[in-house]
Amino acid sequence: RRQLENLPEAAPAPVPPAGRPAAQGSEALLLRLWQAVLPGVAIGRDDNFFDLGGTSLQLIRLHALLENELPGRLQLVDLFTYPRIASLVARLDGQQHVRPANASTASAQRNAGQRAQGLQGALQRARQQKRA
Repeated sequence: RRQLENLPEAAPAPVPPAGRPAAQGSEALLLRLWQAVLPGVAIGRDDNFFDLGGTSLQLIRLHALLENELPGRLQLVDLFTYPRIASLVARLDGQQHVRPANASTASAQRNAGQRAQGLQGALQRARQQKRA
């Protein structure tokens, strides 16, 4: 929790390219939170979190920030399955038939879920060891 509190303030939202409206609603929120965990990185709505240099641990921090803002709306596995702001916005806004940005098959989605569960387990074990 202390690590989340020590995150740097997010940089102001970048000016959108000419002809593109500024981010609003879910997109603006996601952009702000991505900037908090990826400081100094230029982030676009179609950029892949991991291609921008994001790590699994940063994704877990992002999920914690999202839980503060939108409790229960996204699971950690959703962030692995939909690693782009545009696909997460579609997921949050309830658009049907959103295809995962990096997974074209059900097995790839299961792998993302297993990866997220493994990271959650590792995080829980680390917390327990820290308390001991």
